Formats: sequence, structure tokens, C-alpha cells
Amino acid sequence: MTRLDDHAEDIFVEVIDFGKDVRAAEMVVKNEDGSFTVFLNARVSHDKQMEALEHGVRHVTNDDFSKTDVQQIEADAHSLVQRRQQHESSQEQARLERRKQRMERRRRKALKKLRAEQEETVRRLAEYQDFVAEMERDHPGLLETRAWDRYNRIGGI
Repeated sequence: MTRLDDHAEDIFVEVIDFGKDVRAAEMVVKNEDGSFTVFLNARVSHDKQMEALEHGVRHVTNDDFSKTDVQQIEADAHSLVQRRQQHESSQEQARLERRKQRMERRRRKALKKLRAEQEETVRRLAEYQDFVAEMERDHPGLLETRAWDRYNRIGGI
């Protein structure tokens, strides 16, 4: 049996097999000494056990054992869960939006870099064209000769 120390009340937790016919994930019992025991069904997943534990602890902290309307107790408990899930959902949406914005910034940065590289390529091609035009002007017919091929092979450009 494990004791939860995070709460003013004494809450103990025990994992037991509820049997194959019981679908409940948890059961909360008030003990003679005023403490509580949350029994968790060993047949459900660990995640479901953690949800069930949270649910059971909420019953204790909400003082549900002094109330008489079980339907209202469960409705209140489940509305709290729904509000928390909605809050978590909105937080998840905010996280996704921030991630989307980061990805968009990265995409814009990559495009900017690509544009700069393309502009550099265009600038170099323009320089090359100017060089070729200058060579043709200074040495007419050079481009049709083998000398040009040799010039290129030895790393002229």
C-alpha cells in the first residue's frame, strides 16, 4: 500500500485485481481512522490507473464522502475533468501554433538564404558573361579555338 503525501488527508493507494467482470478502474473507501484508500484495478492500463487515481483523489479533496447525491458528485467530477481536458486542448493548440510559427520562420529564413545563393549565382554568371564578352572583344575568334578549351581545362575560370 502506498501513501500519498501531497494531500492534507491521508490517502493510501493499493492496486488489486477487481476480477474480469468489474469494469471500474478505481474504488475509493473511507477508512475507520478517517483516512482513505484508493483501490486501482490491476486489469486496466497504467495510464488508465493514473487517471483513475486522479479521479479518486479528487473525490477525497472535494469532500465528496460527506455528500449524498452520487449522480451530482460524479457529474461534478467529470465536468472538472472535461474543463481540464479543454484547457489542455487549448494549451496543445497554442503549442502547435507556436511550432507552426517557428517552422514558418525557418522556412522564410531558408528561402532567404536560397534567394541569396541564387542572386550570387546570377551575379557570377553576369561576371562570366562580361569576361567572355571582354575576351571575345580582345581576342576575336578565341572562343572557336582549342586555346579556349585548354584555358578552361587548366582552371582559367
